[in-house]
Amino acid sequence: MRNRLLPFGSWGSQVRAGGGLAAGPEQWWRELARVLADDGRAVVLVPDARALSYALDNGLTPTHVQQLSLFGSRPLLARLERPRTRHRPKRTALR
Repeated sequence: MRNRLLPFGSWGSQVRAGGGLAAGPEQWWRELARVLADDGRAVVLVPDARALSYALDNGLTPTHVQQLSLFGSRPLLARLERPRTRHRPKRTALR
């Protein structure tokens, strides 16, 4: 089953994280990676490239990154996916 997530992460003073996610940004990224299906995608808006290191630490790979101009800031819009592994079909014996 493929899912797609468009989350809004905490940017400090703009959006306050609550509950278990308030401990730090690594908690938020861990939760994002946990709920994303193996073949799912997440699109995130992050303030800078440093934020993407949390995605990498949690097994998510940026497959597209685009810098935006948003009210005088230059955030990044990133599409994240899990690295794809190639599954070889099982060989069956010929009869």
